[in-house]
Amino acid sequence: MGRFIRTAVTVCLGCLVVFVGSAAAGGREGAPSRMVAAGTDGVVSAVVADQVCEKARGRTGERGPCGAEMVGGASAGTIATATQLVADGDLLSADGVRLSQVAATTTIYTRTWWQETRGLYYINWWEKHSGRIYYHTGHVWSTTTNHGYTGNHNCDQGGGIGYDVKVTSCFTETRSADLISEWDYWKVYVFFQGFPISASHNMHANAYGSGNIYFYW
Repeated sequence: MGRFIRTAVTVCLGCLVVFVGSAAAGGREGAPSRMVAAGTDGVVSAVVADQVCEKARGRTGERGPCGAEMVGGASAGTIATATQLVADGDLLSADGVRLSQVAATTTIYTRTWWQETRGLYYINWWEKHSGRIYYHTGHVWSTTTNHGYTGNHNCDQGGGIGYDVKVTSCFTETRSADLISEWDYWKVYVFFQGFPISASHNMHANAYGSGNIYFYW
């Protein structure tokens, strides 16, 4: 559900931005991307174009860059507790292996992650999704969700000040036993000088059986 707070709208039209290219959606480990390795906790960030700001600039005719800030982070991997494994034991990997079956004979590790995109200069809109993965060499597990936004992948943790943020799709893509992609698609809406402006966005996190997590925008 989008959150909308009515107030005055300010669109930044004269700010310095460093543009960072995005990696391909299905990038494998070793590809140039923003990663938090399994044995560490940390935060990565990037700045990319903000299409809402660009469209507003196009309406006024002013020149200059616009930007949105992208931030992602993950906790260090830890051994999954018995309580966690009981609660999530029915999770299946892409090749049909059940988490509880592997956990009966093998140590399973877990870590949490989060990824957020926001209007850079005034924090006037933002969207965030987060989740938990379980992993063991060669396998990774997470909840598959759609518009329920429940379980171990949660979207729609955003809002706006003068902006309306609406999630359009939220799901876990099981690409292989060793790779899942956690996707969040949304749109940002605003009225600028009496005209509606909107832009579509997406971001995702790739999680691997090694426990490494890569962030893409």
